Amino acid sequence: MATRLHLAASIMLSLALHVVSTSSLSSCEGGHVRVFSCLGGQRRDKSCLKDLSALVGEQPTLRLRGGSDQQASNFEEIGKAFVSHYYSIFDSNRAGLQGLYQDMSMLTFEGEKIQGAAAIGQKLTSLPFQTVKHEVVTVDSQPAAGGGVLVFACGNLKVDGSENPMKFSQVFCLMPLQGVQGYFCYNDVFRLNYG
Repeated sequence: MATRLHLAASIMLSLALHVVSTSSLSSCEGGHVRVFSCLGGQRRDKSCLKDLSALVGEQPTLRLRGGSDQQASNFEEIGKAFVSHYYSIFDSNRAGLQGLYQDMSMLTFEGEKIQGAAAIGQKLTSLPFQTVKHEVVTVDSQPAAGGGVLVFACGNLKVDGSENPMKFSQVFCLMPLQGVQGYFCYNDVFRLNYG
């Protein structure tokens, strides 16, 4: 039963992402949203999200959206290379991180939202420690819409020579640079992990 619920939740998330990006919504009774989705090449009306359990067992056809069905075929390599580069700069010259962002980029740092390369650079250079050392334990990457790469990094960090590392998690959404080869950090979400 738990597996069926997990699968249903995964399908619901996939459908919700599909609806937000490509389909129209209309209301149905009880404030639920009527979902129109393309599954298996056919357009189907799923009547209400509460009827999602009927979808269990069907495999939705997912495709990248955002103007392009192109995806980075080497997304794992891009994710690992970016993480290595990012934390190398962070640990040696935090001011250099500003060049990895653009004006539309957003950083959420421990719940605080900062937008724009200059503001993000200011936030990262004003953190209340002198030295930091990141030890990345895991890096997971996935292709994202528009040729982007979603990267999730977890690890330990030590500040100002402390012997007690803190656990951290960070998610990056990398997007291709326009007109040149490379990526910039469009979204960045950082959290210390307590407990």
